[in-house]
This record gives sequence, C-alpha cells and structure tokens, in this order.
Amino acid sequence: MEAKKTLNKRITEAKCIIEVDNVAIDKNRHVSKRFSVTVPDYVFEDLEAIARIQGRPTATLVAFLVEAFVRDAREKGELPSAKPPKQDGAA
Repeated sequence: MEAKKTLNKRITEAKCIIEVDNVAIDKNRHVSKRFSVTVPDYVFEDLEAIARIQGRPTATLVAFLVEAFVRDAREKGELPSAKPPKQDGAA
C-alpha cells in the first residue's frame, strides 16, 4: 500500500495538465501552460534529488530546465529569434 501511495505521489508531482482559461489576457502578460511529461523512474528520482537539494518542488525545477533549454536553442539559432513574453512586473 505504501508503494502505491509513493507511486501516486510521483505521478501527481510529475503530471501537468494543459489549462486554458476563458478570460481576456493582456498580450504583454506572461501566461504559463501546463503539460504532461513521462520520464523513466531513474530520471524522475534524480530530478527529485536535485530539487530537494535546491529546496524547490520537482515541477519548478523541470519548468526551469525546459525554459533554459528553449532559451539556449533560440540563442544558438535553432529557433526563430522571437522575443519571449514579458514577465509580470518586468519593464
């Protein structure tokens, strides 16, 4: 039973669901999207360990890593050089 709880916890932490709100959004406002990612157990365990060491949730770590990867790809010319949206409170 404990193994099932642990597995359910991991699935819950790893899952992201695409959500779209039916509200008017300021085009300069940063809007986050959610999505599901499936990774091998050993990758998830390593991500959990890194997140624990850094003192942040696993999902926050993965979001940071994905954003850094996309930014790097854009800087290398692997993506069109569109400007990323402004962050809330950014000038």
